[in-house]
Amino acid sequence: MQALLYVSFLICCLFSSCDIPGYLIVENEQENDINLGIYYLLPEGGTDTLNLAIPAKGRKVVNMGFGTKWDMRGVKFFSEISDKIVIETLSDTIVISDQLEIKRFIEGGRTNFSRRKLFLELH
Repeated sequence: MQALLYVSFLICCLFSSCDIPGYLIVENEQENDINLGIYYLLPEGGTDTLNLAIPAKGRKVVNMGFGTKWDMRGVKFFSEISDKIVIETLSDTIVISDQLEIKRFIEGGRTNFSRRKLFLELH
């Protein structure tokens, strides 16, 4: 009985102390490939880019790292460091550079079920 209690306590400690990573999931609902570029500001100055080539009717998953939560604070932080979001298709290029529009775009992918996953569906 003590061994079972000890193992149960160990399992509870192990799973309660682990932080799971957050994900950015981008789904392409179009019949053609899409390129998505997220330009973000670095703390030491300058910019960096996350470029994703998403095949037609495909999906890309990006591990955003441990501690990433897509709650209101996480969305606010990500939208504040994002300089612009560029979506390129065969026929069009969409540039979102206004901070409020970036925030709305990101908020649209949040789910109430999981704050660890952000779904961006491109139609």
